Amino acid sequence: MFRKKTYTTHLSPDQVKSAILELLATKSTFIFSWPEYPGKLQGLDFSISNNILLATKSTPRPGVKGKIIPSETATVVELRPRIPILETFLCCIFPIIFISVMITTDEMTINGVVREPTLVERIFFSFFSIAIPGIVFGLIILLPISSMTRTLMQKLQLQETIVGK
Repeated sequence: MFRKKTYTTHLSPDQVKSAILELLATKSTFIFSWPEYPGKLQGLDFSISNNILLATKSTPRPGVKGKIIPSETATVVELRPRIPILETFLCCIFPIIFISVMITTDEMTINGVVREPTLVERIFFSFFSIAIPGIVFGLIILLPISSMTRTLMQKLQLQETIVGK
């Protein structure tokens, strides 16, 4: 999911560009109007993302970078996911900190009693510290990327190609 993938389409490069521009022009309206798929198209390169909650122009959004490669038989489109580094780092560092604290803690206040946590309690807290950032990572980063890739595949009529090594 995090690597560059190559697709082909029967559309011409100009048709692919117009489909991307059409997607970029899509607006959502709820009290205010904003682009549903913010991004840009420069020559044969494009960058597009979903408009997710709490994203501003200055914060990086998860999305897809792409390149249109004209060919004699079919137009080739390369797609590469764009993953925000800061959010990914925070989702990874949170479990590391909490698991190390759970392993090294000698005493905790559990239900108003100061005592040493049992193995089951340590496992539960460790699982909890992995599950919450994992769910957040999936909802804020992975879901928009896969949704954007599916939208592009449908809009541009893309078919995945197997590239030999």
